[in-house]
Amino acid sequence: MSSRGRGGRAKSSKSIIAVAGEGRFDREVLEHLIPELLPKPGPKVVQIKQDNMRLDKAKSRLAPTLDELRRIAQALAERHDAQLFGIVIHVDMDGVTNSAYEKTRDSLSGELQRAFTKCNSALALAASEMEAWLMLFPDAFPMTNPKWKLNPKDASRDLGMIADAKKHLEKQLRTPPYLEKHAPAIMAQAVKPPKAAGSSLVRRGPSARNSSYTTFVEELESWS
Repeated sequence: MSSRGRGGRAKSSKSIIAVAGEGRFDREVLEHLIPELLPKPGPKVVQIKQDNMRLDKAKSRLAPTLDELRRIAQALAERHDAQLFGIVIHVDMDGVTNSAYEKTRDSLSGELQRAFTKCNSALALAASEMEAWLMLFPDAFPMTNPKWKLNPKDASRDLGMIADAKKHLEKQLRTPPYLEKHAPAIMAQAVKPPKAAGSSLVRRGPSARNSSYTTFVEELESWS
């Protein structure tokens, strides 16, 4: 599903991973998550700060949009005097992990591999939204705010089948109310090393299921 880089694993001091996506908060979530999923030390993760990018709606404009992203990512690497080791593109699916999801993923992944032949690539196609990925790590919520606690039933369900994960989360977290801007702080807690010996919540693995997250992790693990 992902395209592989050339010449083996890049050195962290001279390589970057570019992160593109529909909004700032989603990109910041990935900035926290990606380094925790890759061997350390790894390349620096840098945002492509371009909002309102809906690749799943691009259709005839998909290929030109990805070509433009490639040019932006390469220019970003040059500004950092670094090699472009990989690119991660986030898209909110706005739907569950069904056959339509798989069709969309296959189409977007194929175009992503076509556009990025000289570096690794991965598609963060979050079903149904990035909130469904955050909910995979329920312990990160009270770590972010002591008053936040998820319904225990969510720990045993397929979170990729929640039609509107953001609304589902907002109904549970009312004091204070959950807002999109809180998402990066929640993921920051999920990747935070515990004070005692052990692994972060992300390293320990999800407590629930979401195949869109699992597929993304597998793509990153295939990078070379």
